Amino acid sequence: MTEYPKRPSHYAHRYCRLLAKTCAAQEIGPTAFVLCVTVAMLEDSKRYTAPVTFYNDQLIPLIGVKKWDALDHARRQAAEAGWLHYEPGDRGRRKPGRYWVTIPAQFEVLDDAPCDEHTPHLHYPQNGNVGGIHYPANGERAGERAGERAGERAGERAGDLSSLYPSPIPSPKKSTTTRKNKPDAFRPPTLDEVAAYCQERRNGIDPEAFIASYQKTGWRTKNNVPIKDWKACIITWEKYDRRLNASASSQAEGLEDYAN
Repeated sequence: MTEYPKRPSHYAHRYCRLLAKTCAAQEIGPTAFVLCVTVAMLEDSKRYTAPVTFYNDQLIPLIGVKKWDALDHARRQAAEAGWLHYEPGDRGRRKPGRYWVTIPAQFEVLDDAPCDEHTPHLHYPQNGNVGGIHYPANGERAGERAGERAGERAGERAGDLSSLYPSPIPSPKKSTTTRKNKPDAFRPPTLDEVAAYCQERRNGIDPEAFIASYQKTGWRTKNNVPIKDWKACIITWEKYDRRLNASASSQAEGLEDYAN
């Protein structure tokens, strides 16, 4: 059983700031990130007098998961990356698991200065290496690079951390090309276009009357809605003409019956 390390006051605050500053959530995942912050804050509440202890079923709801597998995966990710120390318990012997947070050796030399939008020249990429910190690519397994820099002396880069704050990458220029598939603006048809379409449909509509009717309304419907498709209006006229012809035919048949 490992002895609980001595802590300076407010250790959890520095730990959480470094956890965020080094983009640890990209490597260990959001659930492991929550686990680390939870343990750090509980250590602080105990004034760093002893490890945080939990049975699995007590810790699971605190970090927002529902299954033991999710807790085990998150715990393993955090421990392999060097952000968490965990000693399994034994429920049969009524011994809970023991937890405390740790700062990976390669990050011990970093300060915990602010890293928000007000910090000048601060830019963290999503992937790659900057200033010796590895930012895992999407899908890369946490811990794949855990041992790569184990033998590197932390003091080699302790004196110059300016490489952690490269100048921001300029934003790409907005494209000035016209979006494809953008609908064309409405253009009133010519007399020839209307005549050709009416002839194609053999509807008997007078093209001049059609155009004159909509020019009078500014190419808007009777509900003052701008017209987007003049061919659809022609089809509407056809249906209206058929109703008028049917009505006229019925009236003629009625007059003929009355005369007889």
